[in-house]
Amino acid sequence: MAGRFANRHALVAGATGTGKTTTLASMAEGFAAMGVPSLVLDVKGDLSGLLRANAGELWSPMGDTGRAARLDLWRMGPDLIARALDLSDAQSGALDVAFAVAEAESLPLATLADLRALLSHVVANARDYSATYGLVTPSSVAAVQRSALRLEREAREAFGAPCLNVALCARLDDHGRGLITVLQCDRLTRTPGLYGALCAFLLSDLYGRFPEVGDLDRPRLALFLDESHLIFSGAPPPLVAKLESIVRLIRSKGVALVFVTQSPADLPTGIAGQLQNRIQHGLRAVTAADARAVRAAADSLPRAPGFNAARAIESLGVGVALVSTVGADGVPLPVDVVRIARPAARLGPLDPGEAEAFYVASPVVAAVVPVVAAAPSPVQWQPGPPRKRRPMLATLIWGVPIVVAFWTVCARL
Repeated sequence: MAGRFANRHALVAGATGTGKTTTLASMAEGFAAMGVPSLVLDVKGDLSGLLRANAGELWSPMGDTGRAARLDLWRMGPDLIARALDLSDAQSGALDVAFAVAEAESLPLATLADLRALLSHVVANARDYSATYGLVTPSSVAAVQRSALRLEREAREAFGAPCLNVALCARLDDHGRGLITVLQCDRLTRTPGLYGALCAFLLSDLYGRFPEVGDLDRPRLALFLDESHLIFSGAPPPLVAKLESIVRLIRSKGVALVFVTQSPADLPTGIAGQLQNRIQHGLRAVTAADARAVRAAADSLPRAPGFNAARAIESLGVGVALVSTVGADGVPLPVDVVRIARPAARLGPLDPGEAEAFYVASPVVAAVVPVVAAAPSPVQWQPGPPRKRRPMLATLIWGVPIVVAFWTVCARL
């Protein structure tokens, strides 16, 4: 893959066990040799082995191994949190109100405990907030609270400080090779909505913080999104449309995206159509649905006349793929059967001692690109007790005499 066309993005597809992980690792090492840092989302634990032969760091949203890199609710925003919590439209509206209240009153909103405290605060003052932000029903807020409680039970450690900072990925080692940052996501994929929200947050954060650079001789960062179908599965149409726009425009930021999934049909057509570098591993037509997936994968590939791509996809062995990259004239080349070179690193999970050693001794120099600072969270101010409201009868008792006295004075004047 030519460096100047790597920001046309790539798709690595194929059935389980056909060699996608090996291909992903080889691509990350190729980018590193090119002087391009990478952020690799590791959903199985195997890709942390890249650090055995490459300069880099191991990050963990759960903070259990390597560098802790957790999520911040405020930076993610209500749309992505609603995605992680799998909320309905009405429940998402209640979450929007909660975020608005947190911003207006400078309430903390970094962890799931903060979110549940905020929701309780909103319920206690629902009448006041309904007058300002629209109707807030206790049932909708209660549903959000239950979803937040479930997510807290499954992934409490994924939120808080220290926060994930994509700017730290855009670095080189002391030999000018790209740093490979492996983000452990194996526990996050147990909650697909949370993993999809994380991927969407990374795309949005990179787009918002990286400066415009146009077309370069090589990207400034490569982002590998394994199990990328989880980003879009069940996502609301407005979020999918926003992500399609980001994928289309982020190439001008010097970012190369690599989507990894089983079939091109797993991705929205607006996304798949922008992935011009293709690596298609084998698929097996066991059922009618599988046969349709094979035909769809074959139809999405540029191929030479007379080449039966569907038959070739079904006959590919492990570590062999149909490959089409963007040529020198900017046009994708016809596919060819290619055996993927194995990476230099021995793949497989790192031992705890290995992970700690790479965390301490990783040789890193200055950042490759300047980025815009992330928006800060609201100041840490704890919500006070519910506001006391004067009963309706008391309001009438005090209000009526005041009105009568006012009009009496006016009549005398």
